[in-house]
Amino acid sequence: MEDAIVDILHADMVLVGVSLLNQPATRDAFAHAIGTDVSITEVGMGQSTTGDAPTPLQTTVSIPRDRISITQDPSKTVIRRDYPSREHLDEDIGQLAKVAETAIRQSDWAIQTKSAHGYNMSCTFNLGLPSPAVHYIQDRLLQPKFVGQLFGATARLIFVDNDGRRLTFDVQPRPNNDLTSRLLYVALNIHFQESKMPSPDRILNSLTDLRSEITDFMTQLHKAP
Repeated sequence: MEDAIVDILHADMVLVGVSLLNQPATRDAFAHAIGTDVSITEVGMGQSTTGDAPTPLQTTVSIPRDRISITQDPSKTVIRRDYPSREHLDEDIGQLAKVAETAIRQSDWAIQTKSAHGYNMSCTFNLGLPSPAVHYIQDRLLQPKFVGQLFGATARLIFVDNDGRRLTFDVQPRPNNDLTSRLLYVALNIHFQESKMPSPDRILNSLTDLRSEITDFMTQLHKAP
């Protein structure tokens, strides 16, 4: 099934209730730690209730060399890699995990409320379908093995495993407004409802698991009679 992957569109890690690199000093320390150029983009300005200078509503720290960005707002932080390589995915995922670990280490996150963390990946699949992808999706949702929800042309299936992970798969035609397309867009979210910051090993292992979970799911979906 891995051979059917046309593109890996993105991979990311989301920390809910954690705002990393939210101060200029921590961003400077982060840039020094990773040893490469970064760019800073700030969007919007929040209202201050204490008379201090207003702060940005959203800040993105980008690492152009690695196509990695860290976007934070008061409610969450998203650490994202765009278009990781299929051929060198382990290397690209390893770099994403290293950046995430460095951002956590350089941030004063310990005083913040930590509620959950998750990992995401999206891919394009070419299964050589004989008919449009929307028909394939609807047919698979009719199988008792796959109980999901259909939102227009998008199917959503949710599983909870023995480790307490919640896996949410979205499957739709690519592009999603092309009802004649025979390509599939598949996205996975692995969600952990935990109150502690993930360890470096947990981050790397969870990001690494994304592709195997997607390909295992698509193998089972494609086998459905």
